[in-house]
Amino acid sequence: ADGIIIVVDLTDDPVGNYLMVAKELENSRIITAELEGEVEITRRGFGSDIQFIWDGQLVDCTPEDVVNLLKEYKIRSALLRVTGQVTLDIVEDSIFGNAVYRPTLVVANKLDIENSVETIESLRKAAEPLNVLVTSAERSPDLAETLGARLFENLNIIRIYTKQPGKPPSDDPIVAKAGLTVGELAKIIHSDFYKRFRFARLWGPSANFDNERVGLDRGLTDGDVVQFHA
Repeated sequence: ADGIIIVVDLTDDPVGNYLMVAKELENSRIITAELEGEVEITRRGFGSDIQFIWDGQLVDCTPEDVVNLLKEYKIRSALLRVTGQVTLDIVEDSIFGNAVYRPTLVVANKLDIENSVETIESLRKAAEPLNVLVTSAERSPDLAETLGARLFENLNIIRIYTKQPGKPPSDDPIVAKAGLTVGELAKIIHSDFYKRFRFARLWGPSANFDNERVGLDRGLTDGDVVQFHA
């Protein structure tokens, strides 16, 4: 799963139920609050040494410190993928089982109960720093749309639509990580779009005006519509 939704009932000890689920996730080495860095350790057979793949950097320690720590735990052959800002403590935690981060949203249902304000505030404090979406299944006709938007935000992904000249935008979006550029979108669709690219037309939230002419380096946001010209 790319993300997690924890649903609690505001009428049935929401704080206690949230903490119970959070503890189960912690015991399963699933991190719900984003860390500054993480390490994935893949142990290998004999004959290899400690090797690193760098998607981040070490903080207050050196690769030699990490190697020495691993050897203390009898690990002499492994591949380490370092992501973000990683301390020696994070490396040590990873030795005992690779914890994984999953963006998590807490959904609290039955907003319309008595004393809901105090209950919601207690839940927000218990779940901090996670986002809490408060809803009422009976009184929130746009619940699906609201929940979908919050999920996309939590997962840090965006929806981009494409269109052909003279035709409406496609019904099915291309889903990608936030920060996508026009050039990256072209590569996702087909390598020829990128190789033969001349310019693109842009509509939507990030466009300065409809039908704006843009280049490969133009950044895109959720809901944008792109038309390629080769």
